[in-house]
Amino acid sequence: MSKKETVKKRKRTRRFLHPSHTKGYYRFSKDFPSVTDSEGYRDNDIIVNSPAKKASVRRRLIVLFICVFVVAYVASAVCFSISKLPVKETEESMTGSAEKIVFSGYNAAYLTGDVLSYGSAESVISKMRVLGVDTVIIDFKDAAGNFYYNPTVNVAGEALVKASENPQKIIDEFKEADISVFARFACFADDIYARTNQNEAAFVTDVTEEGSQESIWYSEGNDSHAWLNPYSSEVQYYLRVAVEDINKMKVDGIVFDYVELPVNAKSSNVKFREQTDILPSSAMASFIELLNNVYVDCSTAAVVPFDVMLDAMKTGTAPSAFLSGCDYVIPDARLSLMPENTIIGTRQYAKPHLSPSEFITDYMNGVAKFASGEDYAVKIIPLLEATDTSGKQLSSLAGVKGDSYIMYNAEMNYTDDNFVAN
Repeated sequence: MSKKETVKKRKRTRRFLHPSHTKGYYRFSKDFPSVTDSEGYRDNDIIVNSPAKKASVRRRLIVLFICVFVVAYVASAVCFSISKLPVKETEESMTGSAEKIVFSGYNAAYLTGDVLSYGSAESVISKMRVLGVDTVIIDFKDAAGNFYYNPTVNVAGEALVKASENPQKIIDEFKEADISVFARFACFADDIYARTNQNEAAFVTDVTEEGSQESIWYSEGNDSHAWLNPYSSEVQYYLRVAVEDINKMKVDGIVFDYVELPVNAKSSNVKFREQTDILPSSAMASFIELLNNVYVDCSTAAVVPFDVMLDAMKTGTAPSAFLSGCDYVIPDARLSLMPENTIIGTRQYAKPHLSPSEFITDYMNGVAKFASGEDYAVKIIPLLEATDTSGKQLSSLAGVKGDSYIMYNAEMNYTDDNFVAN
């Protein structure tokens, strides 16, 4: 092989291994060079440096830059939004952050504390579901002084006769069935504590020929109970610890009952030891306000008896319970307890139970006037009776602001006949 042929062969080998230009098969391509060599190849340098190729590269770079910018912008926006979301608290740090449960669904039913001692609440739950009940209010402490749970504070043995060994089990069963549980707690009415600690009870002085003698005062009427001294630090400690134990059971709310002294206490000249210039009902409301400041995660309600509410309507001054800091006020509207010849405004009801629609409408409208004051704003939930076979009680609430209510039946015989849900 001649030297010339050897050199030509080497060039072909290098061109195969390291091509510097490409065969021009696409002669109608816009990037096809105008000049090729004798073998039909086009130089890659010509293609890369051509104006069309440079424009194509620029377009691709612009598109790439836009895509990167959009992705970066979206990512930064998502990160910023996530940073503004509230941090989810753990169970160990829930104080002050839990959302309060409200009477917002359909209706509530009152249950006696005996239900806490049941082996299971399944039968009660099924009954509540049929009736459309979304909240149950259960006695944890009644006005007689009975506890339906075991408080850590020292109480007389007779107060624990009805105490359940495991109330938490029943509470959990209701909550698992999406039924909220509110604990009803009788505060300053307590027969057992008053008898065992007479110096801490409300008293009256009886004057006889032998001299004056102090005795425990009992409120009059069907709801007759002894009352505790709201000015006493010992009484306040006793009640505070008992409520603290309820709060540990993770109930959805607490209904404070007996936080308003009956109207006849004034005419009976009832007294309390260590009494100050503050009215007894105001002292009671101040104590409940202190509890509200401690148990901020728990919805609270205060019950106002009918005699206190009717007296407030006459004077135009809201009962002290409205100033207790509770989220709700529960006016007692049970018709069986209303006295004859009850006057609301300019209208007199000889027998309120015979005209439930008119009476409850007038009564609740009168209560609603107290619902929003300068120093407080509360929601009103009436306490009705579960013997409304005609549905007139509930129909009377149609013209009153709010759609929640509590049905009271101490016998717990809730059936379709005596509990009208519609």
